[in-house]
Amino acid sequence: TPSRRWWELLRRHAVSQGLQPGRPVSGRDARMILTVSTIKDTVPNVEKFVRRNLNGSVDHLIVFLDDHEPEIEELLTGSPHVTCIPTHRGWWANGDRPGLTHRQSLNATLAARMLSRFTWAEWAVHIDGDEVIHVDHGALRALAPDVRAVRLMTLEAVAPRARSLGRQGNPCFAS
Repeated sequence: TPSRRWWELLRRHAVSQGLQPGRPVSGRDARMILTVSTIKDTVPNVEKFVRRNLNGSVDHLIVFLDDHEPEIEELLTGSPHVTCIPTHRGWWANGDRPGLTHRQSLNATLAARMLSRFTWAEWAVHIDGDEVIHVDHGALRALAPDVRAVRLMTLEAVAPRARSLGRQGNPCFAS
């Protein structure tokens, strides 16, 4: 079944990184930040998505690859910080592929359930393929152990318009 295949992919990756289900870890990895995404994009955009998130604050990306794209699959599986789950060949029951929002929800739910087996996978954030997160690891470590959710504020780039430019001509950003 798809969930068994996914579990095996994640388990193999975790073992290769020295992380085991149920085994506590210490230091920076004690509260790893993971992202979950369902993506379908070009190779340059996916490479930029991975690079920007890993350079930001993400420790590991879980990517449900939403179409048969061998070059993107190769790119993603080549990174030790990415778990790629191809969802194009027989992933959906009876071959009935639901709409994008439904696919994202199902993939995120599956990831959350599977990650619950790993004590080191304490923070998982669902993001789109064009989004980047920046989170302060120290702020997360400072939270009480019973805190189960955080809210990330968004910062959206807005196309500049003549009246929305600052005095120096800088584009404005809306949150």
